[in-house]
Amino acid sequence: MEISSIEIIIGLVVGTLMYLAYKSMVRPANFPPGPLGIPILGSLQLLKEYPEQDMLKLSKTYGNLFSLKTAARNYVCVCGTDANKEVLYHKNIADRPTAYVFYMMKGNQPRGIVHSKFNEWLKANRALMHTVLTDSADEIVDTQTTNMMNELEDYFGSGEPSYIGDLIFASFVTTVVDVLFGSKTVRTKEEKDRIEEIVRTVVTFKETFTGKLFMLPELIPGLHNIWIPESAKKCLETSDTIFKYCAEQVAAYKTRLDTEKTKSLVGLYLDKMDQEKDVQNTVFTKDNFRILLYDIFIAGTENASKTMEFASLYLAAQPDVQRKIHKEITEVLGKNGKVQYQDRLKMHYTIATAFEILRFSSMTPNGVPRKAMKDITLNGYFIPKGTTFLMNSWSSNTQDDRWKNPDNFDPENFLDEGGKFAMNDAFMGFGGGLRKCVGEPLIKTELFVFLVKLVQKFHIKPETDDTKIDEEPHGGVLHTPKPQKLRLQLREVDDHTDST
Repeated sequence: MEISSIEIIIGLVVGTLMYLAYKSMVRPANFPPGPLGIPILGSLQLLKEYPEQDMLKLSKTYGNLFSLKTAARNYVCVCGTDANKEVLYHKNIADRPTAYVFYMMKGNQPRGIVHSKFNEWLKANRALMHTVLTDSADEIVDTQTTNMMNELEDYFGSGEPSYIGDLIFASFVTTVVDVLFGSKTVRTKEEKDRIEEIVRTVVTFKETFTGKLFMLPELIPGLHNIWIPESAKKCLETSDTIFKYCAEQVAAYKTRLDTEKTKSLVGLYLDKMDQEKDVQNTVFTKDNFRILLYDIFIAGTENASKTMEFASLYLAAQPDVQRKIHKEITEVLGKNGKVQYQDRLKMHYTIATAFEILRFSSMTPNGVPRKAMKDITLNGYFIPKGTTFLMNSWSSNTQDDRWKNPDNFDPENFLDEGGKFAMNDAFMGFGGGLRKCVGEPLIKTELFVFLVKLVQKFHIKPETDDTKIDEEPHGGVLHTPKPQKLRLQLREVDDHTDST
């Protein structure tokens, strides 16, 4: 009996579907338990708009360490303070899984700082970033926040309510440009226009991740080799624009006179490349440089700007918090005193508020996924090499038995009985272990100084006296504030009151 080509194709399709169904349902031996899911799609699709909340619900049934599946990957979900810390600080859970779109963007062995494996490349990149941020953070933040306050004064000068997020975001793009490529006191109109263009590009880049089909190639192995959704194509297109902008800035930096060059990541990296130009297998390569700049550009603009936007909304919703911060500012710094990050040691309520903003917003509710570097045993379960871990920092930041007031915005969560700042061991705002967020020092400095200067200069109020601020964030892999108009009213020069 002769078999037709159509029958062969049908057989191949059926066989492939059966294989995908099998891969999406079957777990390794002694793997953490979890829901069965749907054939082919698996169980990862059970995580919806607020994945951290769905994970917490599933943990009530399967425990703080449970598994989800797709045909392509095994996932271990981690809930609660203790379980998260065990995974974050495990020496063999420090690699990164990479989504298909980032492989297409960065190559099969991504360098940089976000998706690279835990290796000498990553260590060198982190060391460079630490040097730049440690040496320059105070100066960068002081200049940025001063400029931002002046821009806010102009922007809200009419007294009309406005959306604060766009201005904050544009300010942080400029700051990241300064950190990466060196600060400039004066920029030409062409340079300013180019930065504004990049601001629009980054906004478009962020929007591509909301496409309904964006993650489909992640569920079916190899699909991205033959098809990707339009949102992924747009993501790659906007990323290419950002890569080109970074290359332009590196070229421009090389043409500057030595007296015009300020401390920057580009300067340090170019020096390292020159020092190791004859070193075989050096980590300081052009490809690593290219991806490192891209990673920091994306991460440094989004997370920082949205944190400050959250801060503005929480202050508008909490006039009593504003009063207490302003009182502390007056007592410690005086009427118009200049603030530095070291002042946090004397400003317990203000620094407690800063950390409460980070806790309550939980900007990255599931952190950044990690991958097992070898076969390991965890809580009695066997975890094969290559397994992806999905943390749940939000579950730790809201754990009932770890916080005074876990479900509400309350700086008291970071104050002891004597009113002094006290770090809470359950706080997870920057990850932990070998891949703890390298931008932590800059974010903490920016947030503290931003809070002081904002409250020092303005009364922050909702759109109207009757408007209630919506504190619930947009869901997804990144919590973002819902756009809302605010009123920023200048304080009187002789405003010594605590009223807002």
